[in-house]
Amino acid sequence: MLRLRRDETSAFIEVWDNKPATPAMPEQSLDQEHGRGLFLVASPSRRWHYYHPQIGGKVVWCELPIHISSLEDTRKYALCSNGEFVVPFHPVKPLHFMDDPALLRRVQEGLQRLGDDSEGGDTMR
Repeated sequence: MLRLRRDETSAFIEVWDNKPATPAMPEQSLDQEHGRGLFLVASPSRRWHYYHPQIGGKVVWCELPIHISSLEDTRKYALCSNGEFVVPFHPVKPLHFMDDPALLRRVQEGLQRLGDDSEGGDTMR
């Protein structure tokens, strides 16, 4: 499960998984194939941490700085190299999220059932 939100200076990303284990950042090396996720989260972040929600598992979150100071700056991100807009700029209304542990549990159970039905593929656990 993923949740995104922002204020004037930061973007916040929260990712939930069903594993209660404390996140750990192993030492990084060029030939390493696993264990880079938390490193990729922590590197550009102002700060990051985790917590254990009531439904179980854990949520890892991070705060990323936003360096957009005006409406004109935001339009630069939608420009092609030829000066045309990729997509028209429209202000976006803020999203309001509601935590619903019962819904998250039903989604998790449904995904686990899908994983149980797979034939020889990876299961979602």
